[in-house]
Amino acid sequence: MGSLYDRSVDPNLEQLITTLADFLVCNFPSISLYTNPDSNEYFNLFDVIILSPLLEMIVNLYNIRRLIDPQVDMSIKNGFINFFMLSSSLTISTIVRCFDADEQNGEIPPGGNEFLPPFLKLSLLMLNYLPTRALMELYGLFFYELMHFEDELFISTDKITFDLSLQDLDVPSDPLFTFKSVYEKFCSIFDTLWQPKHNDLKASLRKCPFLLIFGLEKLNRKIIQISLQ
Repeated sequence: MGSLYDRSVDPNLEQLITTLADFLVCNFPSISLYTNPDSNEYFNLFDVIILSPLLEMIVNLYNIRRLIDPQVDMSIKNGFINFFMLSSSLTISTIVRCFDADEQNGEIPPGGNEFLPPFLKLSLLMLNYLPTRALMELYGLFFYELMHFEDELFISTDKITFDLSLQDLDVPSDPLFTFKSVYEKFCSIFDTLWQPKHNDLKASLRKCPFLLIFGLEKLNRKIIQISLQ
């Protein structure tokens, strides 16, 4: 990673991404263990302390590579989308499962509590800047695409369906994921929190900084929807 700060050479961003992804594969169970909010399979919550900055770095490196050369091949854009979706899924899954742990341990009193329950508070510390970083970079891409409408951009191929699997780290090089399908998948991930079964969780989230993140996501979503009309 030191090559990122070496002014005498251009860092090989693809190699850095590969190194980080290989580290993830070698040192953690399947990523799907951490990204499914409905899973009852056990995992160590403290893994998220490492996974969060790791995914954040990968998303950021993909985005830097994309911005340096807008003509990059599809695997770079798909990789950025892939790891952003994994980051978003990790965020939502961690929040949901931490709140479930609070409920199972009797940390949610009847009628709620003016303070955040302990496991939900822990999720804030473990995720750190990942939700904000990933959200801002993807919406940055969305707005860029909407403003330019260039022929090769993935907004122009909506006939292709979104078939990206969030069960592993494989990044397809072809075809390029479409704007519409990526946007719909992204919305479905965040909409998990707005299901009726998570009403108590939503009430708790109103007491923490995540409320600002979700409010910003809703605002950006509204702008996108108006732009697509």
